[in-house]
Amino acid sequence: MSALDALMGRIGHRFRDPELLRLAMTHPSRRNESALDADNARLEFLGDAVLRLAVAQILFDRHPDLDEARLTEWTRAAVSAGPVSRVGIALGLDDVLDLGVGERANTGGRNKRMEDATEALLGAVFVDGGFAAARERVAMWFRGPLEAPPEVVPDDPKGALQAMLQKRVGNPKPVYEVAPAPSEDGGARFAATVHDEKGTLLGRGEGANKKDAEKAAARDALTRGLAP
Repeated sequence: MSALDALMGRIGHRFRDPELLRLAMTHPSRRNESALDADNARLEFLGDAVLRLAVAQILFDRHPDLDEARLTEWTRAAVSAGPVSRVGIALGLDDVLDLGVGERANTGGRNKRMEDATEALLGAVFVDGGFAAARERVAMWFRGPLEAPPEVVPDDPKGALQAMLQKRVGNPKPVYEVAPAPSEDGGARFAATVHDEKGTLLGRGEGANKKDAEKAAARDALTRGLAP
């Protein structure tokens, strides 16, 4: 049994066109180094949209009591980088994704690769089997995020993020970087990013001043969830 056949068994979808699965597992670095005709970037783009729609529809159907704001918050959390990359890892995409030599050496890019490959895989399922098949995969793969509502972001997102990091990874404090940002009206605007001690990006945000930008970045990190 080939690696792609084994993957089809794990994801619960038998492709009518196996070439779609092969393409979904072809990283752009492989195309660049081997002069291939295509990679998974277009399927990733499609899969991202399908994932958001499927999650939104599942939550809409399951929770008629939730208002728009809470549905938006829950959907955003479920499709954020952390949960999506964890799905890819759980499906064993590490063992199947076709990478270029340079990208294989990029150990720090694993989470991003898994996020992109998961979305590309979902895009391939959608093209091959339609939205019903894609939604069924989302319900299976994202069972945890779909069953556990995200925590409500507190009034002090910076303090909450620091407490979360200390609890989960023993990190003393998050690291913020703030810089001036373009503003349409010409007024002051700042953009902030927040990282853990290893330099992993946790969130981004903007504000009219540095403090608000940092709070927005912390709020984004809390909404996304911490990467594994």
